[in-house]
Amino acid sequence: MIPTSRGPGPTGQALPFAFALTLLLLVAGCGGGGAEPVTSCTTDPECGSGAYCLQGTCRASAAPVADFSGPAALASSKAVTFQASVTDADPGDLVERHDWTVTLVTGACEADPEPTTGGSLEVVFWCAGTYDLTLVATDRHGVASAPATRRLEVTQSPNLPTVTASATAASVAHRCAGQPLACTIASPLSLHASGSDPGGLPLTYAWRARAANPLVVDAVVTFEPAATGAAPSATISSPGGAMAGDWSFEVRAGNANGLLARSAVTVRVTNRPPVIGAAPIALDHVFQDGAYL
Repeated sequence: MIPTSRGPGPTGQALPFAFALTLLLLVAGCGGGGAEPVTSCTTDPECGSGAYCLQGTCRASAAPVADFSGPAALASSKAVTFQASVTDADPGDLVERHDWTVTLVTGACEADPEPTTGGSLEVVFWCAGTYDLTLVATDRHGVASAPATRRLEVTQSPNLPTVTASATAASVAHRCAGQPLACTIASPLSLHASGSDPGGLPLTYAWRARAANPLVVDAVVTFEPAATGAAPSATISSPGGAMAGDWSFEVRAGNANGLLARSAVTVRVTNRPPVIGAAPIALDHVFQDGAYL
């Protein structure tokens, strides 16, 4: 039997309890002077964060479900790729970003993932050990998935190549000039990689650069003739932004089996004091009415 309210209805009969409760909620939602919730819409922004417009009605966005796949066996000193697999119950919803985290559990060194917010992660595990890989996917409405975490076991690769990086200068000056302002190092840096493979396999090289100074945000490193040679030159330039501080130039050497070695050399970009380009202006003065003019 359906429970009823205690008060009489408009016809003298008892109101069904469910109907009375619905009527009470409607009255409460209209009173109080609060902002009326948006239930109808024509565009997604009308629904606010975490919601979207579907057929004229605001609906809360469901959290995506994140997962990923990768190689069945993992060995150290090899570049491996993990691919995200994300599903979303909302029709037409898209994944806006992927946040990957690799955490060392046991082992001698941290993993080396390439920075990315895309659905594909490339990472090198330089040491054997145990690592946790976690993916969080966020949809275009700002709703994040639950973290998807998998424990990875990495074995040690044998017969690894070796490489040593060097530079002809430990430091280099830079200057800024022109209008608009542009900055560059005083002279290109000469870099060199010396590598060997225990099996006699030929090696390929790939250089990259990273500034230790967090204020360096728009400086660009150009390798000539390319970043894939054993002995390129490097130029650092920026549109007037900071570039001074320590720079790490890392080279990776790889053989035909995909095994990698790495080495880095640090070069300091010095910050020269400004130079006055003209003599001070000489101004004569007089003493008049008790004051120097």
